[in-house]
Amino acid sequence: LQEEQNTSGESPKYTGWNPHPMEVTLQQNTGGE
Repeated sequence: LQEEQNTSGESPKYTGWNPHPMEVTLQQNTGGE
């Protein structure tokens, strides 16, 4: 969990609560569109 949190904190793609970039992309698409 610590590693995932670290990655999410460093990567702007991650929302911070979702360690999976694919799901984050889906969230961004849903929210943006």
